[in-house]
Amino acid sequence: MPIDSVLRLARGWYTDPRVEAWRPRTRDESQRVLTDAGFVGDFWQLPEDALRRRLGFGLSPLL
Repeated sequence: MPIDSVLRLARGWYTDPRVEAWRPRTRDESQRVLTDAGFVGDFWQLPEDALRRRLGFGLSPLL
């Protein structure tokens, strides 16, 4: 995988949670980060929200 794709992914994926406006990304927003960085195809498809909830991904213990 090209280093420029990895760099685009890192810049889009890692944000600073200390910023006041920060919030967790939705599944669709996360998928867009992957796609915009050039990570496409079945392997890079994130599970749908219902599956993520069932598996416990993306759930905040503070909510």
